[in-house]
Amino acid sequence: MNTQTDSQTISQATSQPGTLSDSTSGSSVNGAPLSEGARYWMSLDQWGGDPALAERMENEFMSSPLASQDGKDGFARREFLKVMGASFALATTGCVRRPATHIIPYAQAPKDTVPGEPNYYTSTWFDGHEGSGLLVKTLEGRPIKVEGNPSHPINSGGLTARAHGEILSLYDPDRLREPVRNLLNEARTNKESIKTTFEEADGKIIAALKEGGAVVLTGTKPSPSLKAIIGDFSKAYGARWVQYDTLPVEAIRLGQKASYGRAVLPRYRFDLAKLVVSIDADFLGTLISSVEFTKQWTPGRKPGPDMNRLVVFESAMSLTGMNADDRVRIRASQQLDVVLALIARVAGLGKGAVSIPSGIAASVKQFEGTALALGLDEKLFDKVALELLAARGKSLVIAGGLTTLTDRQVELQIAVNALNSMLGNDGKTIDHDAAPYETLNGSAEALNALIADMAAEKVKTLVIDDLNLNYVLPANSGFQEALKKVGTVVYTGNRNDETGGSAHWVLPAGSSLESWGDFELQTGVFSIQQPTIMPLYKTRSLGELLLAWTQAASGASARAKSATTWHEFVKATWRADIQSKVDAGRGKSFDDFWLSILQAGVAVNAGRRDRTGSGRAFVGSLNVKPSVTEGYELVLYPSIQIGDGRLANIAWLQELPDPVTKVVWDNYLAISPAMARKEGLKQGDMVEVTVGEATVKAPVLV
Repeated sequence: MNTQTDSQTISQATSQPGTLSDSTSGSSVNGAPLSEGARYWMSLDQWGGDPALAERMENEFMSSPLASQDGKDGFARREFLKVMGASFALATTGCVRRPATHIIPYAQAPKDTVPGEPNYYTSTWFDGHEGSGLLVKTLEGRPIKVEGNPSHPINSGGLTARAHGEILSLYDPDRLREPVRNLLNEARTNKESIKTTFEEADGKIIAALKEGGAVVLTGTKPSPSLKAIIGDFSKAYGARWVQYDTLPVEAIRLGQKASYGRAVLPRYRFDLAKLVVSIDADFLGTLISSVEFTKQWTPGRKPGPDMNRLVVFESAMSLTGMNADDRVRIRASQQLDVVLALIARVAGLGKGAVSIPSGIAASVKQFEGTALALGLDEKLFDKVALELLAARGKSLVIAGGLTTLTDRQVELQIAVNALNSMLGNDGKTIDHDAAPYETLNGSAEALNALIADMAAEKVKTLVIDDLNLNYVLPANSGFQEALKKVGTVVYTGNRNDETGGSAHWVLPAGSSLESWGDFELQTGVFSIQQPTIMPLYKTRSLGELLLAWTQAASGASARAKSATTWHEFVKATWRADIQSKVDAGRGKSFDDFWLSILQAGVAVNAGRRDRTGSGRAFVGSLNVKPSVTEGYELVLYPSIQIGDGRLANIAWLQELPDPVTKVVWDNYLAISPAMARKEGLKQGDMVEVTVGEATVKAPVLV
């Protein structure tokens, strides 16, 4: 996870590009010397005329053996030729003909396989936060590339960098190749790992499950088949299911419940919005469904009189902020203040055209005329308020993401909902009824309750599905200590990581490209996940594990008992629960319907509407005061490439430059040039950042 601070000054160098490029005739800007003659610069160091940078650029290949000055910087040219000659001689010495062997062609070639000709299969990608339809390119039975499925209504052929990089997780050499059993010491940390089998693990785990007190802990699972088997498993063993998201947007759902009475993650319709106002919501980069949002937003950016507008108030420079027509720097602690001040200004300029909901009126009154106190340009603030008034029903105000997880995150969502309701956006550019998201349903409250039960030794068996919480959660969460009091811990990750090392059994789940599955990413949008290769190692998906364990229970359901494989269970779920709901299933036999789903990859509920429904009565309330902040503020944000870190072992993603900072292979502390001058810091300096009792070291990025 990357870190950023000093949000008041972070974008000083980037928010006014004209100032930099128009000042070449002067000797300095803000006290920093300028490199002469240049109009564009590749970095702040080059802009500042750093002599050390000039020397590094002149000797960019200073370690080259072909350097122009023999003997002064590494190998000289003649030494290089000597070394290469020796290497060539050494290499050719052992080049003897290998013994003759016979190669045997296919006696009977597999169907649909032509050497050198690729095949394409539909599937679905979901990394615990965002999902997309896939087309998987296979060559002679091996997946080699993934692309977006153009027929899928969510991503329409687009794909995130993480989804593209997922193909390498299949061939990750560090994957667990078979189940392991950890021999834990008295402190319940890994003493030794020994190889085992699924059969041995099943026997021990099923015996533990029959003693009761079982819990399944996963990320969000928007899968009809997984929900079905988890339900059957829970009934068979009296277990409970807890979901937790490592990059949560729970505040949006809680804000919806407080505002309208129903907890839902709505679908934002950027394609219907002429004006979008974002408060620290990086919807083009990391928020909820960035590919879908980008696909919706892009067509409206064509220059012309009807071009849509984007205004961003944010505490950390984001991909969305870089694409804004107007970007305003704020502190993270000011997010709620900005929305309430905007509500007050919209109501004041509206002169009765809009009304403030009664539940928030008292709080809003305290923020009248506070734009200047917040450090905002009053003319720009009034302009945004007038544009919102003019775009009623065709505007969208949005907040959310990791940068908004302050102690007032739910209040922020309530304020945003109130402003959208005032402007008539709810039910028009906000879909709360026809197709809200089925993703990101995790609950921090449910996780905290589970940790308390674990600490009280009420949890006898805990099954954790690919959630490395010993790494993700802070030490003061109590999870690591509570985990030591659970009798049997089963971890279904693909490596013996920080959490796996504290588990008794680590059962590799394999890749999504090796197993069957399904998803309902939005209400009424059903996607299939089909394997494109046989499992490379001894692995079982979560569905396969739970099915085997459920079948061993005395109270197993009929559908669990009748399924010989997880594939059969998925098909049975689609036959019983999904075929009748979707257009593709009408008037077809199940075999024909199933074949059509495997070909298309997705089916849509016949009742799903493209329109967004109707508005709702806002019933929320607020009792807040303006924030008072001093000093620096630390803002955490997820990177577009790595997300929550579960794909950190994929070199493609590590080597992909961050679209904002252009940094690769690193975590860093991003600060503004003003803060760097004030604190005497330079690019690359190692600093310690302390918040409360937590301290981390990171290099400085100016």
